[in-house]
Amino acid sequence: MPVALRLRRNGLGGWLRSRWLWLASLCALLLRLWLIWRPEQFWYDEAFSVLTARLPLGRLLASTAGDVHPPAYYVLLAGWGRVFGWSEIAARSLSLVLAVCAMALFWRVLQALELPEDVRNVAYVIALFLPGQVYFSTEARMYALLQLLILAALWALLAGRGVLGGLALGLAALTHNVGLFYAVIVAAVVLVRGGRRSIRVVAIAAGIGVLVWLPWLPELLSQVRATNAGYWLWSPTVATPFYMFYNALLYFRFIGDLERAAPVSMMLIGAVSCAAVWAVVHHRRWDLLILALGPLALLYTVAALGGPNGLLHRGLVPSTLFVAVLWAWLICRADLGRLVGGLVAVMLVAASVSFVVVGRNSAGYEFMHWFDGECSTIYAASATALPLSLYYDDVVYAPTSNTIRYSLSERTQTALGLRRATVDELSIDGLCMVSVLSPMSSAGEADYARDLAARYGSELLYADVSRSMGVQVWRLSILN
Repeated sequence: MPVALRLRRNGLGGWLRSRWLWLASLCALLLRLWLIWRPEQFWYDEAFSVLTARLPLGRLLASTAGDVHPPAYYVLLAGWGRVFGWSEIAARSLSLVLAVCAMALFWRVLQALELPEDVRNVAYVIALFLPGQVYFSTEARMYALLQLLILAALWALLAGRGVLGGLALGLAALTHNVGLFYAVIVAAVVLVRGGRRSIRVVAIAAGIGVLVWLPWLPELLSQVRATNAGYWLWSPTVATPFYMFYNALLYFRFIGDLERAAPVSMMLIGAVSCAAVWAVVHHRRWDLLILALGPLALLYTVAALGGPNGLLHRGLVPSTLFVAVLWAWLICRADLGRLVGGLVAVMLVAASVSFVVVGRNSAGYEFMHWFDGECSTIYAASATALPLSLYYDDVVYAPTSNTIRYSLSERTQTALGLRRATVDELSIDGLCMVSVLSPMSSAGEADYARDLAARYGSELLYADVSRSMGVQVWRLSILN
């Protein structure tokens, strides 16, 4: 084992004295701080988080009940925002704090799983720089909190603390509905490792978790009906598991010509992961296999059988930590371990460079600064422009928008206080209309915006169709 990765003794004390792990942790923290301090405006999901968290508690619960997520993260963000403010840096910093705590707990989980020292060290370093881990630790969403709670539950149950583990599982289910699937995975791992001796601990945790989560059950049933009716979730096709797996691990955009390397990274991840699975199976570490691939397998199986659809790569973020463990096992135990380690290192360095140069690049909402001093009212032809409500007081949404009906229920719109009207109902000189078309927008929204621009005297202020979203901004004169 390389001296650089050798701990002086087992346990937390050894970790604290390992300058190499400290250096890796520091570099990973600086990378995340760089991403948070870059001036990038909120994108759609983050805007929803902040708009919901700023509401009074009753409206906050109504907003998230009408959406597809439970309220725990929004309640936590509400308290955080009232102390530190609602800026991009402040809101995203909560996720960073949660992610730092999660990585410290991840180290304790690696110890509890009784991994060899070299595997533990390599897994920890890989997990620090996985692009998905970097991205979601700097996003104002619930995934860092979900990961922390899943790790807390796993660590507690492995230590025989059923009450603490049940509390963590219940809170995880109140943070994201996929937390229910992780509860099954955590219980399975504990039973695989502990056998009959762990049945009592798992039963206690299940009882506590159900009591904590049960009040949300009626709202969950309505959310399941909404997501199964469509939404933006993926269908359970043959390719879906592979696409989810890849995106959960490498949630970033390559810079410049490196974008051509995406197919290469897909093949690399596929080859390394398959070899790692074989290595872990060969050593009969079923617990690691369940933690790394169990959530994906369970989500896909339930959706394919017609049950609740939770197929979205973001829900796999906690499991990517244990994919890092599989890779580390291969690197430390395979004959070609050094070669595999070099390939993984190149991939992670390329991802880190991409983050430093491009930033988070969260869907290209830079257009919002074009409204400063230009318009008295903003008319959003598509609800994809939801972040505008954070930056401007007078925003009106087109009721014909497919996006607003598709992604925001009437209950959520009412709770958020969104104003909806047709252009004919407005009489404003200097109205600015924005059309933001994403992959989930309809062709009708683009036609609607072009029709309005043609009907009224318009001046095109801004246009950008180079990204995944097409953005156009017009100034209209609609005095009636």
